Amino acid sequence: MKKILVGLQKWTPNELEHVLSYPNEQVSGIILGDPFCEYHMFQHGDFDLIEFAEKAKTVGKVVVYQTPVYLTHPIFDKTLSIIQYLEKKKVCDWILAQDVGLIHLCSKNKTTIPICWSVWGYNRSNFISYNLVNFLMSIGIQGIEINNPGWGEHVSCLNLQVFLNGYAPTVVSFRQTCYVESVYKTHCNNGDLCQKSMFIIQDIRRNQTLTVNGYVLEMNIPPKLIQSETPPDWYTIHLQTSDRLGDLLKKVSENEPSKP
Repeated sequence: MKKILVGLQKWTPNELEHVLSYPNEQVSGIILGDPFCEYHMFQHGDFDLIEFAEKAKTVGKVVVYQTPVYLTHPIFDKTLSIIQYLEKKKVCDWILAQDVGLIHLCSKNKTTIPICWSVWGYNRSNFISYNLVNFLMSIGIQGIEINNPGWGEHVSCLNLQVFLNGYAPTVVSFRQTCYVESVYKTHCNNGDLCQKSMFIIQDIRRNQTLTVNGYVLEMNIPPKLIQSETPPDWYTIHLQTSDRLGDLLKKVSENEPSKP
């Protein structure tokens, strides 16, 4: 049975209720936290993140917190505070991180929530080597998220939890700075520019979606879960909306080996 963790481009109370309605046998848990800006994912930013984590735990779901990709100084401190609060409330089971400094500090602070090296770490190293894995293990990681099924067996042999990024958009993003604050020199209260893409460029040759503001957009393709000969401990999937979840789970069920 595949243990599936679901992340959405934007979480709302209705989307959360829909995803949580699936039994644990189909959806084991949820992934909360936008790689670039919490106001992309939640109407009320970090407040929704905490509330949704608490609601997911009340129905027995696994909760994974995806930390921001770019941990500049103020965001670093805020992210660390969120982790400490999630730990205090006991509403988080895994942290997906790709910042060495954050992982090291969590280990130094004896954070009890296990940490997994996120696929966003490929911004720093675009392949998994034994030297990299050994280094990450030395600073406290207990799992690695991969997008190449062939790496699963090697990671598993190192007694690390394997998170296979089974379905996600293929994107190239650049310029993570908020347009409102950097160009118009004013604070963005409601995320007007974040709610609609200012520019979207389709690179047909590379089959990727490019965005100028770091907003992760889903490719307009039918959901298809990456299969692996060595079953991972977890599948992470990222969808634009929960409407596509049913189709994906149906295909997963069809590909499951029949019971004798």
